[in-house]
Amino acid sequence: MKGKRDKQHDGDKVINRPPSRWQKESILRRRIIIGGIVFLVGVLGYVGYGYYDDNVRPYREVVLKVNETSIRMEDYINSLYVYFMGSPMDTNPYGKANEIADWLKEEELIRQGCQELGISVADSEIDKTMQEYKDHGIPDNEAFRNYIVGALRWDKLMEHFESLLPDTMEQVNMQVIFTESEQKATEVEARIEAGDDFVALLREFSYRYDAEDESSVDPVWYLRELLPEAVAGVFDLEYGQASEPLYDGTGVKSFGYWLIGVIERDEEKGVNVRGMLLGSMEEAEEIKARLDGGEDFAALAREYSQLIGVEENGGELGWIKQDMVSEVFYEAADALSIGKVSQPVKDEAVQTSGEYWTVKVLEKDSDREVEESTRELLKWKRYSDWMQSLGEDSIVENYLDGEKQIWAVDKAYERVMRDLGY
Repeated sequence: MKGKRDKQHDGDKVINRPPSRWQKESILRRRIIIGGIVFLVGVLGYVGYGYYDDNVRPYREVVLKVNETSIRMEDYINSLYVYFMGSPMDTNPYGKANEIADWLKEEELIRQGCQELGISVADSEIDKTMQEYKDHGIPDNEAFRNYIVGALRWDKLMEHFESLLPDTMEQVNMQVIFTESEQKATEVEARIEAGDDFVALLREFSYRYDAEDESSVDPVWYLRELLPEAVAGVFDLEYGQASEPLYDGTGVKSFGYWLIGVIERDEEKGVNVRGMLLGSMEEAEEIKARLDGGEDFAALAREYSQLIGVEENGGELGWIKQDMVSEVFYEAADALSIGKVSQPVKDEAVQTSGEYWTVKVLEKDSDREVEESTRELLKWKRYSDWMQSLGEDSIVENYLDGEKQIWAVDKAYERVMRDLGY
């Protein structure tokens, strides 16, 4: 007898013996263990996926794209965080969401532009500046390091534009009467032709004249490059010659004129208003007359108002309270009856565009040294032109909506409060 064998032969057929009890138990134990492992892996995978979905994925989401460069939510939150670290008590943090997004877009445009110019920032420069920040209590983290890179890059970019400025340039010395409307500019022109003194007219009509600062009547040296395109022709004027009124649509005035209408009132909500912001008293009076004649407020607002968003809202500004608008605006609205439109209200808390130049040339110099203050203006002008060119040649996509902005601001603010120990 050859002993026990696990298999018996029946001709060519192989017959397997049934497993013993201990083999069955062993197989069962293995199946239980394997099943437990598979279940545990599934649970961990589910938990891990939930963690990823809540704490990783949102930060990796692309919120802006500048050409081929993607800017992620984490970058946006970092930029908000840096701002709030400097202004932790900001009373309207959500109001900064769009501003910071625009800043982040511009920073990326600058980075790409500097790359083309060969401008870069070394790690040693970043480390040195970060140490200076740390000495003033600023945390050493990715957000502030990115901010430092941008700040150092900016300094080098300004040095680049400074290096390109010539020491001397063609300039013209002149006095200017700035008027807000064609009507006033025409009156100035007529009185110059009648022989009135230019400086006296400047004091009377120019909205930039400051009675408390007589230097505001002094002539100023202008570079051709810094003059608005519509005004550059003054370089062709003869000495002592006054120009005809020259309209500059890009000129910015630190005031405007409101036409305000009250739709309804509520003790809790405040006053529901509509408004038009106009560039001159004459224009405001003309529009007011047309409204009194029965023309539609929204149609006129879309055509003439300088308020942002008027194309969509037709001048409907919604509910306001006293602390939401300028003092003169609220006082005018508060005094109005429902359904009425105010007389023109001058507001020095706003800006409007469009002005008329009446120029008198006193002197010309084809090779005059550029003063330091003028060099700064010229440097900024060239930087602005460079940025405009970058923007026009770039494709920018913004995927941020209101919900994402609120979430990002909340995350940034939580981090600020934690880092400041609140």
